[in-house]
Formats: sequence, structure tokens, C-alpha cells
Amino acid sequence: MAPKKKDAAPVDVLEDGPEEEEEAGPGKAAICLAVAGVKNLPDELQTILAFTGFCKENRSEPAEASSAPAGWALPKDKIIRLQNQDLYNDLVQRPLVVSLRDAAADNAVIGQAQVSLLPLLHDSTEITVDLELTLTPEYHAKWWPEEEKEDPKAKGKDKKGTPPPEEKKEVEPKFTGEAPPPTMITVTVSVESLIGPEEDRACWTTVAIDFKGVFALPDTLSSLGVTSPDDFSAHPVTYQGMLLGESLGEGLLTKAAEVPEPPPEGEEEQETELDEEIWRTQQERFKTSVTFKNQKMVVYRGRSFIEEFRQMLSQCGGVFFYFQLEEKPAVDPKKPNPPEAADMVRQCSGSAWVDLRALIAKGERCVQGVYAVEATPAVAKEAAGDSPLLQSSRTFVRLALELSFDVTPDEPEDLKIQPQQLLPARSDINKFPSSDDAAQMYREAVERGFQVICRDCSSGVRGGVQGSITQLKEAGSYEQLKEGLRASMIQVFRERLRKDASSIPGKPLQGKARDEFISSTYSYLQLKVADVLDELRASQPPRLDQTAPAVAAPPASPPPPGQQSHRNSPGSKSSLPEEPVVQQEAPPLSMGDLLAEGAAARKAREALDVVTQDSLRFSRLAYEAELTGNWERAASLLQNRFLLQNLGLRDDPLEWLAFAKFCARSRGRQGAAEEALRQAVRLMAEGKQVPEDIALEVDLFLACLLLDRGRHEDAIEVFKSWHEKDFSNATFRFLLGLALFLRCRYDEAKGFLESVGKPREWFQGLPDQSAVVNKLKAFRNADGPLDYAPYAAICEKLLSFGLPSLVFTFLDQTETLPKASLDSEPMVLIDAKASALDRDFTAAAQRLEPFLVAGGGASREAWRLAGESYLQIQEFDRALQALQTSLSFENKFDDPAIYIRLGSVLLVKKRWKQAREAFLRSIQSQPTAEAWSGVAYAEFRSEELQTSYEALCEANVLDNERADVWAQLCLVHLKTEN
Repeated sequence: MAPKKKDAAPVDVLEDGPEEEEEAGPGKAAICLAVAGVKNLPDELQTILAFTGFCKENRSEPAEASSAPAGWALPKDKIIRLQNQDLYNDLVQRPLVVSLRDAAADNAVIGQAQVSLLPLLHDSTEITVDLELTLTPEYHAKWWPEEEKEDPKAKGKDKKGTPPPEEKKEVEPKFTGEAPPPTMITVTVSVESLIGPEEDRACWTTVAIDFKGVFALPDTLSSLGVTSPDDFSAHPVTYQGMLLGESLGEGLLTKAAEVPEPPPEGEEEQETELDEEIWRTQQERFKTSVTFKNQKMVVYRGRSFIEEFRQMLSQCGGVFFYFQLEEKPAVDPKKPNPPEAADMVRQCSGSAWVDLRALIAKGERCVQGVYAVEATPAVAKEAAGDSPLLQSSRTFVRLALELSFDVTPDEPEDLKIQPQQLLPARSDINKFPSSDDAAQMYREAVERGFQVICRDCSSGVRGGVQGSITQLKEAGSYEQLKEGLRASMIQVFRERLRKDASSIPGKPLQGKARDEFISSTYSYLQLKVADVLDELRASQPPRLDQTAPAVAAPPASPPPPGQQSHRNSPGSKSSLPEEPVVQQEAPPLSMGDLLAEGAAARKAREALDVVTQDSLRFSRLAYEAELTGNWERAASLLQNRFLLQNLGLRDDPLEWLAFAKFCARSRGRQGAAEEALRQAVRLMAEGKQVPEDIALEVDLFLACLLLDRGRHEDAIEVFKSWHEKDFSNATFRFLLGLALFLRCRYDEAKGFLESVGKPREWFQGLPDQSAVVNKLKAFRNADGPLDYAPYAAICEKLLSFGLPSLVFTFLDQTETLPKASLDSEPMVLIDAKASALDRDFTAAAQRLEPFLVAGGGASREAWRLAGESYLQIQEFDRALQALQTSLSFENKFDDPAIYIRLGSVLLVKKRWKQAREAFLRSIQSQPTAEAWSGVAYAEFRSEELQTSYEALCEANVLDNERADVWAQLCLVHLKTEN
């Protein structure tokens, strides 16, 4: 037999590139190349240096063999190009590729690196970088030397016996440490002057177009001349695409990316109406499309383009993508093109409007989306009321356009609006006269009163306040003191009444306005008394018991001789009753005792009360913000709550756990949730005592969050440690199985997930997981279907963590529970809750509908969630029915949210009185600004303006940052002509 021919070695051909010039000159750019050397090659190699990518391959002569070669001789040390648009485009889209080759191994590539030449346009005339060469696998392996292979010719020569094999020595790598050092190369690229046009220095951009294709083509077009779904060579049409004046190159009919799975045997494929996005996805996956040669392109554009682009955004807001078809000439005269080809070309040529208005916003640089392709106006006019072929097929394009700089320029300083400059100058504003005299008069009266009390009660006070009054009357100073205080207080009341905005001249204060005025004035008077009291405390000399050690009381005098106390004489039996012990009256309190409480203590207590109230207010407002979907405000309020001093919230693991749950369920704040949980872990590690179940919850929550964020191995390590501590625990088994499933270890995951539904006694006598798997296989048929209750409880826990994606993974992918269990109400309710948590209320409502239609079988929680979902998707009639049904159950809801939802639906239905009652029931559970605002709106529409005003005042007290409340207050005042 002839020996097999060896595969021919690949031919080493120089790589082509853009056209270059031979000599430098005007209108040309010379780009100089220089390489200092290479460090840390894995072996002594004879190397060749090559530049490609941005230029035609420029390959040097071999250098001497070395692990740190240098001094290559390049055929050309400059790249000379015409200084035109092609050069600018290549600078932004073609990197300079630096490669190192092995001359002794047929110029095999050792490693490569890339240099971006973009700074040469407008930023720098020289680029010097240290690049890490990415070694090919063959040369990366040279860091570990190969073992010496046994000589096959030496076998059989020693007939005396084969000596025992020597132990293999461990191969020592050629480096120290855990990993090989990086192979580095120093490259310098320079030009004499900046390459970009001088007029574009401060105003230029790159335009990146990513065109996915044209989809949902008419069947008559995609099948024209096609005899096989894999062969489009006979298709008689060519395609052209153009966007922003840039041609996408020749377009080709492309077969579908995937083949749809056929329906099960014996079943016919049912046509169902699909959601628009799902339909488009199926068209992109399973249908023929048109793709273009230049599907991804990056071009340079200067000042003139940006000015025209800004003008286009201001006037039109978008551009057209043009889709042009052209009939191919017949290759064989005997086989002409189909007769309908020309008409198909005319009907299927069209354009798509690409909306670019999003780029107007500051900081927005990218637009991507799906855009409908429509026929030309001439074809649309011919249709005469019928949909043209492209519109009836719903043909669309998917593309993305990205700019490297903002289109919207910075606003000039002289055009920025300064609010202070808008205010008119007023030199003669009417001002109320100062009230300093009344305030000083009251202060002096209070201070004089304390001085009189200290003088007339210096011997001490017995009997509290009444005792001090009696002493003042005996001293003759009481009436004078009372009249002085009364006169000063009347003066304060007059001044405050004169400046009160709610008071109307000539009309007495009544009702709530009167109560509020008296309350605020009383608070002012009380605070002034406290200030004077603080000053008196500071001026008092320190008390004796605070500066000198306590003096021991003298011993009691002994009784006279012969009159020994019966109580103390041993063995005496007296018939007289024992005398009761008379408590001595407390010594009279001096003025220093009356002022004993320090100002600092009182202020500290008041400050703590204020902080506590602020904390409660932040929590309540965050709850309301979350209730109304204002997640940004809720997050800001909860973060501000952590900044409150003296409450220790930042040192409480429970607070961080609650904040982490909020961040997780608010979606998009998984990073903040992880940080909060790590803060809780740190506090517990530092000794903060929490219940064991809370510590476990923090640990599991953190691991679940890592799992949700794709860090599967970290999560598996945590779950495995807990599983080893409690082998039969269903929660640990579920979470470990789910983590293994997401890590694509499906066989391991199946055993853990299937065993979740087993009771603890089922695991008795099973030493490890392999025994569990064997028992599951042996008794799978005998045990019957799994109990879904443990799965439901664990999924509820994941939802409380705010991680619906993990629940979806279990329900939709693991195939652990049979369809009958998944269709049970508890599991359907969990699926719907996960969809609602993921803000997909349409899916939540659709999942619950079979139970709602079944007639009386759904729970109150299912009706409540359905009502919430219908409200969010604005199906108000169904929302009203669902919410009212949920409230008809015997066990009522304590959460005010459901009554707020019901009230909102009733407002939409214009049932004002019923809406007011719903909001008032919510307020009975917990007062909220949202509920009071609803009451106010219902009363306003019912022409109950006074009640509406009172409700708005309550809402404003609870939350004074609601714009809708302020707007309604304006409406009420306008209505009442106030």
C-alpha cells in the first residue's frame, strides 16, 4: 500500500490591505512605524515582525534567535496614504495589527496585538504603547517544556530484562509564580502633523452602522426563482441599501438562521395571533432575509456633516433608509428570468423612516430599533386603497446607529437662563414692621419672672407648682408677675395675627385656622421660655453635690441608759405594738434643684425625637413612592434615612437586609442590593447580634443574588456548605440544584431538585447524594407525583428576595414538576407574581385568567393580583371586577394599597362617591398622601370644595413634595375665587 500523502502546509501569503503610495508628497500622509523590542518570549525564537490591518502586510527580515528580540529591518518604515476620506475612515475602523512570526516554523504566528490609530486624527502626532502580545496556544504552551520522549528504536535491544520504570519527574515551567509573565512589545506610531482636516478639530464624530437585515419579505419575492431553500443562485434580484448617504454594499437573499421545530406527530400546527415583538423575533429566526456586504461599518464625519445632521434633527427628526431592488440580467438566454420579476422589483422597492430624535437629548449617542419598510409613493397610489405588498407583509429592518460624540452642542453661558435675572427689580416692596419689640418684651417678662421666683422661693419649695404660687402670693409678687407675662403674650399674639397669611382682616379666626394659629403661637412661646431657662441654667453656680464629695451622715445618738429599745433588746417580749417607721419629709427643693436638668439633655432628647420622626417619615414616604411606581424617589428616601444620626440604622443588619430587598425588587439595582447585604454580613462578623434565622436569610439572599448575577460558582459554594450542614433540608437542596442547573450541570441538578419534595424521614440511612439519586430512580414510579408545596414555599422566598428570574428558570426550564402541578393555583399564582415583579403585567393577567374564568375557584390573592395587573395594563373594567371580588372575601386585607388601587379605578370610571369611600378605607388602615389626594380629587369632582381642600391639606402635611397636590390646591383656590 502506498503511504498516505501528508496534508500540504498552508501557503504563507502576504496579507492585502488598502492602497498605499510609494513616495511622500503634498496631499499625502506619512505614518512612521517603530518597534523598540519584545520582552518575555517563552523560548529562544528567530522572529519576524509584521504590520497588517491598516496597511498591506509589511514584514521584516528575521532577527537573531532570542527570548527578547529587537532590531528588525522592515522593508518600509512608513505607511504613505492619500489624505482623503478613505484614510479617515480606515483610521476609525481599521486598527494597526502587530504580529510576531516564527521564521524557523514556516513563519507561524507567535502572537498578535492591535493599536488604534484614532488619536492621529485630531489628538496626537505620536502614539507610543506597550502592548501585550496574545500568544497562540502552541507558543503559550512553550512556557511548560515537553517531557523527553522515549526513543522507539531502543525497544527490544536489552534482552536481559527491562529495568523498572523510573518515576516521572514533575515538569518545571520556565517562569516563577502562578502564571507566565505577559509577552510585551513596545510600538511607536508617529506623523509629522495631525491627519484630520483642520476645520474639524473641535467638531467631528464617527458614525457606526450595525445593520441586521431586512426581514418579513413577501413570500412571492423570497421564493422567486428559488428551487431549494439552501440555493438562491437562481434568484433574479439584487438588493441595495443606503443610509445617511452610505451604501451598505450588495445585498443577498439569505436563508433562515434556524429551522423551526415541527409540531408533535399527529398534531397540526395552530395559527395563533402573536405579540408584535414575538412575531418579529420569529421572522428573524425562521424566515428568509436580506443581508448586506457592509452590515457593520464605521466612518469618519467632520464639521459639515454634524451641522447638516443637527439641521436634519431640528427640521425632520430622522432619515430614510432606502431599499432598492434591481433585476439581474439572465445568465442563459434559454432560461430567461420569470416574467413577474420586473413587477416584483418595482413593488418591493421602498424605504423605512428611521427616527433619530432620541439623539437630541444630551448624552444620547445611540439609536437602535425596528423600522417598517413601505413601498414607494407611486406603488402606494396604484394600490388604490389596498395595502401595498411590503405593508401587507409587514416588512421591516433592524438596525443600530451610534455616534462617538454628542450631536447636541453645549449651551453657551450667555444663553443659559439665570432665575435671578428673570426676577423684576423692586425697590419699594411693602414690608411688615419688625416684631422685635414684642419678642424682646416677652423675653424680658419671662426672664423677670424667673428672677422673681428665684428671689421669693430661695428658701425652697414644697408642694410643687401650687406651693410656689402660694409662696409668691405671700411675698406679694404673684399678681405683678402674672400681669407682666399676660401683657407681653397679648402683644406677641397681636404681632403674629397681623402677619398670619391665612387670616382675613375684619373676620375672626374660626375652626381649623384658629386652632392652627393658637397651636403655632403656643409653640413659639414655649420655645422662648425654654431658651430663657437654658440661659439661667448656664448662669447658675454648680451644685454642691456635683462638685464636692458626699458628707457622711452623723451616727444616730444612742438611747439613754435604762431605756434600751424593746425592738433591739435580745429576748424581750413586749406587748406594745411596734412604732411605725415615719418617713422624713423630703428636704425642700432649692432653685438649683428646679433647674437641675441640663439644657444639653433636653436638647438631646428633642433631637432624638425629631430624628425618630424623620425616620418614620422617610419610611412612610418611601412606601408611598414604591406604591406609585416612583422607584427613584423611594431609593433616595431610603438612602437619606441611613444618613440620620443617633438612630444607629447603619449599624443594624436588619435595616441593610430590608434595603437590599427593596433594591432587588426595584429592578436594575442588583449591585446596590449586593453591597447592602455585604454590609449586613460585615456587621454580623463584627459582633452584631441577630437571630439565627436572620443570619441564615442574609447568607442565602446574598448567594441567590450572586446566582442571579451570573456568579454561579460563588453561589454553589455557599449552598453546598449549608447543604452539608443539613443534608435533608429542602431549601438548601432546591437552591443548590438550581445553581447547578444554571451552571449547566444538569444531571447533578436533577437529583437535588427532584428530592426537594421528599420529607426528612425519606433521607434516613442515605449517606450521600449518589444514594439519594439511586433511591429516586428506584422508587420514582412507586412514590407518585412530587408534592409541589415545598417548591411553592421556596419560590415565594425567592420572590421576597426580589429575584423573579430564578423563579422563571425553575418553572420554565428545569422540568422538575409535571404540568398538572405547574397548573395548580399555588404555582400559577407564583408564576403570575414573578411576572408582576418583572413588570410584565400582561403575562401575569394571562396566567391568572384560567382560574378567574373557572368560576369561584380562585383565591382572594389571585383576584387581588389580577386586579393590580389589569389596572397596570389599563383594562379598567376587568380591574374593577377583580378588585371588588378580592374584597368580597370574609378575610379582609390590611394593606392600604388595594383600597388605593380600587379608588383609582373608580376615579377612572367617574364614580366619585365610591372612590372617596375606597380611599377613606385605605386611610383607616394607614394614612397616606396618595389616599388623601384621591379623596380630594373625588370631592373636587363632586363639587365638595371645602372637603377637597381639607383633604389636600392632609395630603400636603404627609408629603409636601407632591406636585399634583399643589396643582389641586390651586384649582380649589381658583374655584372658590380665593
